[in-house]
Amino acid sequence: MSEQTSFYPELQRKIAEPSGTLGVLLPGMGAVATTLMAGVYLINKGLAKPVGSLTQMRRIRLGKRSDPRFALIKDVVPLANLTDLRFGGWDIYPATAYESAVNAGVVPPDLLAQVRDELAEIGPWPAVFDRAYVRNLDGSHVKTGLATKMDMAEALMRDIESFRQRSGVSRTVMIWCGSTEIHSQPVAVHETIETFERGLKDNAPEISPSMIYAYAAIQSGVAFANGAPQLMVDIPALQQLAADRGVPIAGKDFKTGQTLLKTIVAPGLKARMLGLDGWFSTNILGNRDGEVLDDADSFRSKELSKGGVLDSILQPALYPDLPRCITRSASNTTRRAATPRKAGTTSTSSAGWDSRCRSRSISCVAIRFWQRRSYSTSSCCSTWRNGPRCPVFRNGCRSISNHR
Repeated sequence: MSEQTSFYPELQRKIAEPSGTLGVLLPGMGAVATTLMAGVYLINKGLAKPVGSLTQMRRIRLGKRSDPRFALIKDVVPLANLTDLRFGGWDIYPATAYESAVNAGVVPPDLLAQVRDELAEIGPWPAVFDRAYVRNLDGSHVKTGLATKMDMAEALMRDIESFRQRSGVSRTVMIWCGSTEIHSQPVAVHETIETFERGLKDNAPEISPSMIYAYAAIQSGVAFANGAPQLMVDIPALQQLAADRGVPIAGKDFKTGQTLLKTIVAPGLKARMLGLDGWFSTNILGNRDGEVLDDADSFRSKELSKGGVLDSILQPALYPDLPRCITRSASNTTRRAATPRKAGTTSTSSAGWDSRCRSRSISCVAIRFWQRRSYSTSSCCSTWRNGPRCPVFRNGCRSISNHR
């Protein structure tokens, strides 16, 4: 980027080319983390494609519109190769990554078997855990004998340094893949790094385990991304610390399920100036998600994160003539499932259109739209259960029927 190629030369940054291997540290080695690891190993062996990966599959236009060239993002942006990733992490259960992946049931067993050796080598380190923040889990694979939360942070820093030494990685990132913690609000202990570190030493109850991980990562010079909706790295103290140490921080939930659907459908409703009367969602969650989110306070973190997306997209203050209940439209009900599969149902109501969606995964979604007064249409990118085979779920899907 230069003054000749950009209208914003002040944003110019020199990004060093990646060299050596990249350590990926994952607090929480459950379904999300083990699916990531298994996917990377399968792709590296040529047994799978990186479907859903923006950096690996998305192309961007280079050159003039009259003479375009389309290059993969990974070939333009200096990113690490998937073959250069080295994984490690923590969990409150001692199962290896392979055992955890089998228990999660996300990756088909025949594919897991082909990367069993790689996954079996990755065993979690004892975790920092406080059941007051995740009430429905109670693992025994946790750090003990530590008097203060600062001691816990320092223990995590030792884990990070030990991983660096053993694996020989040249740089490291940390991605929070742990369970959703209870909803909390920023308080005085979160305001500055001085009050935060004093709180660590005094075992302030307002400092959650995820904040301890974030603090340890930043102090170790490790970039940190938050994949959960709770208060974590977005507190002023940790933002100040990250800025002072020049460590990148990012994230507020992965948003790959119900929230993804909102970010796809809501912009279309706004573009047509239809507004939104209500958005009501039901999540049927397998794995530990359902178990954790059975707790009302943990679910509250998720609910607020999902609801805020609609307000930011639809901007009710700028469009007062459109239906106004969008600010309270996200009613998300969570139910536990008896299987590891996840499912969701979404119903929306707008001034001109109604829509309903029933989905089993991000890649297998059926959506029904119908106009109230004239006609109905139906579109789905897969079928549900008795129709043609779905490319994601081998048992296939059943299409949703049209309704006037």
